[in-house]
Parts: sequence; structure tokens; C-alpha cells
Amino acid sequence: MKTILQVNNLTVQNEKGILFEVPDFKITEGEKIGFIGENGIGKTTFFSQLFTQECSNIKRATSIGYLEQLLDFNNLSGGQQERLQLENILFSDDELILLDEPTTNLDAENIEWLTNMVSFINKTVLMISHDREFLDRTADRIIFVENGKLQNFYGTYSEFQIWEEHKIEKQLAQYKQDIKKKKQLEKALREKKEKADKLLKKKKSVSQSEWKMRSYVGDYEGKAKSLAKSAKSMESRLLREDVTTQPQRRKQLTIRVPETLSMKKGKSLIRIGDSSYKNSNNIALKIKNFSVKAGDKISLEGKNGAGKTQFLELLCSIKDFISREDYICDNLSIGYFKQSLNLFDEEAELLKTLLQESEQDNQIVFDTLASLGFRNDEMKRTYGHLSGGQKVKSNLAKILLGNYNLLLLDEPNNYLDIVATVALENFLKRYDGTFILVTHDKRLRESVCDKQITVDSLEICSQ
Repeated sequence: MKTILQVNNLTVQNEKGILFEVPDFKITEGEKIGFIGENGIGKTTFFSQLFTQECSNIKRATSIGYLEQLLDFNNLSGGQQERLQLENILFSDDELILLDEPTTNLDAENIEWLTNMVSFINKTVLMISHDREFLDRTADRIIFVENGKLQNFYGTYSEFQIWEEHKIEKQLAQYKQDIKKKKQLEKALREKKEKADKLLKKKKSVSQSEWKMRSYVGDYEGKAKSLAKSAKSMESRLLREDVTTQPQRRKQLTIRVPETLSMKKGKSLIRIGDSSYKNSNNIALKIKNFSVKAGDKISLEGKNGAGKTQFLELLCSIKDFISREDYICDNLSIGYFKQSLNLFDEEAELLKTLLQESEQDNQIVFDTLASLGFRNDEMKRTYGHLSGGQKVKSNLAKILLGNYNLLLLDEPNNYLDIVATVALENFLKRYDGTFILVTHDKRLRESVCDKQITVDSLEICSQ
């Protein structure tokens, strides 16, 4: 097969320093490769270097088309512009296509279009994506960063997941074996030292004269020295013993609705018969037979521009203008997440603020931030010193940990990496409250939702 791209001994770095090394990386004609990994590891920087850098470390046999990540658009304009750019790149003369988060702004229909295009087009495609369904249907090879180096796995994303789980199980078994062996050596060492100490102490059953005589001829002292020498040898062996690093598994988060806001499952929270309401932007929405009950896990679906966000905004403030014919529960507390919200003061320290405001246990607050990819030092930063992606995650954490019994989540996974998306998925599965979720991530949607509502041209119909 023709080699499209060859990379040798490349250092991927930005202004903060080295991100990872690429000892040897080759792309052959026709491959469809998914690049996965947590936010901030350097995926986009790597793409930028492949596209722009001319050096002996990178050898290209063809021209490259590059779709950069689009961040500054709402769902409608962003989706339209992304589709247009994708069409231009995929139908260009470039043989190698780099796609950075191509599904982020696309609705379900356009994701299906892109999936089919990538799968069947006669081009080589290297793509950064956190959409597991899209990766599973398009990529035949997965690349990732581990121990500071770019690694390869040949297979689908699901096969990669199975391989990674087996690897963790193997590491865990080796870790347990290493710890057991180390404890056995430590026990044997203690016993030898204790035995040596006893030999150097006079025993009550031995007379003073006999003790002096045996010590004089070296009986006790010789044995003690021999044991001490053996113990020293064992200590040296212990120092040389390597213990496998304990593999870290992500915690399964359980965040419960505060007791004061808890609702019996099945209780009506919102009930709208056949009405027309205007949201805060004066956009009218026709609603027919819409209801939410405690414990519902609802997927709100519809094309880009259909009115999903407008509907969530309406629900967020519906207490202020609901009609007499419709119903809203007195004890309803709504938490609303969308990408453009800033829920913190610029000088507010992230962890400290969440600990003060949330009724959840302190450990749950800490684990939630960790599962979303925050390191200990990042949790202590002020909101104004966080990156754009970290601000989005902070706002999401504040809603998830907030004192609410109904969550409105508008594309909460848009800029989450796979690890954080899985954490969100596990949270929503175990959440004992109620939520309405807008997402184009099919796997997330089908995994956590048990009810569907469709928005079509600003008309909302329950199914």
C-alpha cells in the first residue's frame, strides 16, 4: 500500500512545553484512523504540525485537507458552516483529510451523512473525535497517547475498549501480585532482624558464665552476624523490587437529589395540554401534550434550528408565566446548562465555590471534578484563569452538583473528551432525579434516556 504520511522522532509541543513524542507513525492509503484522548494532551497541536510543519521528521506524499475545530458558533450556524466546510474538503483533490472534532456542531442527520462519507469515500482520513458511535462506524485504527508517546491499536473503537479493559485487568493482577510479594519479603526481613536481635540478648535459661563462653567462641554473635548479613541482602533485594503502578479506574458517581427537593417517582412536575408560549427571546413555541414526571430521563430531539434550545429556555423560566390551564409543581427546582452560560464569578475559586454551594458530600464534589478531567491544582484555580473548555466543564459540574430536581442539559458533552463523556453517562444513569437532555451523541442518548420528545419547527410533541 502507498505510504501517505511518515513521521519519525517528532516532538509535539506548544508554548508550555513537550506534550508527547512520536517515535514512528505511518499512514497508508485508504486508512481511516481515529485519534482519541483527554482534552489538552496535544491532539490538535499534532494536527497543526502535520498540516503546517515542513521538516525532515514529517514526510508527506500528498496534499492535506484540514478541517479545524469550530468553536464559535451556535447550533444552527455552526452546523451549517461545518457541513459546508466538510463538503469542500471531502470533495477536494486532497488525498489525506484531517478532521478535528467534525461532529461537534452537526445534528443527527448530518452526523449520519458524515459517517457514510468517511466510511465509503476513497480518501485517507485521520480524525480527532470523542463521538464513540462515529468512531466505531468509521475508524479501523485507533491512535492514542500513553506514557508520553503516540501508540497504535489496529481495530475498531469498541475493540480498543475491550483491549484496554483487559490491559487494566492484567495490570491490576500484576500489581496485586507485586504487592503480595513485597509484603512477604518485608515480613521475612522483619523476622530475620528480630531473630538477630534475640541472639544478641542474654536468655534467662542460660547462665551468665555459659552466655559469656558461647559469646566468646562466637556462637551467638556469629549466628547474629549471619542473619544480619542475610537481612541486608534482603533489604537490597527489596529496594530493587519494582511494583507495577496501580491502574486507576474511574469512580462511578452517584449524585442524589437533596432530601428537601426529593420527589416520589412518577409525580407530575410539569404538565402542558395544548398551549402556545413565548420564551425570553419572544419566540413562540406551540406545545401539545407535554409532561414531565419525577424520574423521567428524556431525550429532546430535532434538527439544528428546530427549537430545542428555545424550548429549554422556556422551561427554565416557565414558573413566571405558566397559564392556569397548565401545571407546575410547587417544589420544582430547575438547573439549566448550556454552552454560553457563565455560572461563576471570574475571581471565584472552582473547588471552594462548589463545596460551599452544593449539598453533596465533599468527596462527591471532588470526584465529579476529577472525572471531568480536572487535576488537583486546576480545581483550586479561579474561574477567570481556566481555559475555555475548562469553563464549560466547570459550569456543567455546577449544574450536576446543584440543588435541583430537574436538570435541563443542552449539549453537555459537546467539548468533553471520551473519559469525561463516559463519566457524564455514568452519572446520568445513576441519577435519581429528572433530566431533559439535548445531545447528538447517539450512544450517550440511547444509554441514558428512556423517553423521547421531538421538536419540529418550534412545535413540541411528546411521544
